[in-house]
Amino acid sequence: MNYYVIMQKGTTKIAVDIVSESAGEEIRALQSDGFKITIENVEARSSKEALEKANVSNVAMKSSQNLVSHESKYQIAQLVSKCISILGWLIFASGLLLALAGLGAGNGRYGFDFWLAVAGIAPGFVTLVSGLFLVATSHVMRATLDNAEHTFQILSQLKSQVN
Repeated sequence: MNYYVIMQKGTTKIAVDIVSESAGEEIRALQSDGFKITIENVEARSSKEALEKANVSNVAMKSSQNLVSHESKYQIAQLVSKCISILGWLIFASGLLLALAGLGAGNGRYGFDFWLAVAGIAPGFVTLVSGLFLVATSHVMRATLDNAEHTFQILSQLKSQVN
């Protein structure tokens, strides 16, 4: 059994026997031609068998990467963010209704009383602002999740360029 390095340029793959005396020169020459090392250590009887093993391992790696997508990590968090946003908008709407109802409380027996109206509007206004804070929190959460997903994609891209 020999050990091979698999080098690739585009769709062309070459197996280089790393035990041979000319392996270093061959690898450097291929790298100067634009080939990159994709798999460092494949044990096989021949270069053809090494290439077959490399193809099988690449297919296995791609299928295992497809089974667990990076988005699946954040689906629950995205759902929680949407629920917080919906709850925030419902609280905002109820605060608006409370504020409008409190405005009607300013009409007293002797006409419109400003301080009575302020006291009636205050609970609705506080509820309205709380709803807006929940909506803002859900947007910050979504932005953080988007950042995490994009960072993962950048990391994957950089790793593929290194290989």
